[in-house]
Amino acid sequence: MVEKTNKEDGCIKYELFKISDNEKPGEFALFEEWRDAASLDAHSKSSHVKELVPQLLPLLESPTEVRKYTNE
Repeated sequence: MVEKTNKEDGCIKYELFKISDNEKPGEFALFEEWRDAASLDAHSKSSHVKELVPQLLPLLESPTEVRKYTNE
């Protein structure tokens, strides 16, 4: 998903990090930077997101935490 997303129009940066924390093994952080809100919206509707996200959700131990920062 990272490789495909980085090739999307409007994607500036899309990186997945494994957090090295002994208290929270298996925790990851996803950093995304998009040209604009329209690009992010198009990403959320892309085929690879629509296919992968439903497969990942059952694997989560807790809800995801999303933080959005904008220049708008």
